[in-house]
Amino acid sequence: ENLEKARRQARIKLGWKEKDYFLLFATTVTDRYKDKMLFPVQEELDSFSTMNVYESIIDIFAHRPDLFLAFKFRPHDILAERTRTIIYESNLENILVHMHDLKVLLSAADVVLITRSNAGFEALFYDIPVVQYRFPGKPIYLPLKGLGIFL
Repeated sequence: ENLEKARRQARIKLGWKEKDYFLLFATTVTDRYKDKMLFPVQEELDSFSTMNVYESIIDIFAHRPDLFLAFKFRPHDILAERTRTIIYESNLENILVHMHDLKVLLSAADVVLITRSNAGFEALFYDIPVVQYRFPGKPIYLPLKGLGIFL
C-alpha cells in the first residue's frame, strides 16, 4: 500500500498519468574521458555504439505511442543532449529525458531497463521488475540472473 501511494505521488510530481505504462531506462554514463580511454579488453561500448543502442530503443517506442519511455541520464553524460535532440526532432511525446530524481523515477516506473546501472538493484527495493540488456560480447557487471531476480 505504501509503495502504491508513493507511485501515485511520484507520477503526479512527474506529470505522468496513472494509467500509462512507463519503462525507465537507467543509462550507463558515457563521458568524454571514458570514451577516449583505451580499454584492454574493450569491456565497454564507445559513445557511437551506445548511441546506436539508444536510437534503436527510441525507434521501438516511436512505433508504440501507447507505451512511455523515460531515459535517466546522469548530468555529465555526453549522450543526453543528442538523445533529447532526436526525441524532439522526431516529435515523440511518449519518450522523455530526465537528468535527476532517480528516487522519484523509480517510484513511478512500471519496469526498469538497465545495462550496467546500479539502478537495477535500487529498483528491486521498490519491487519493480528489472530487465537487463546485455551488449553482445560484453561482460555483465551486475549478475542479476545469477541472483534469480531479473526478467
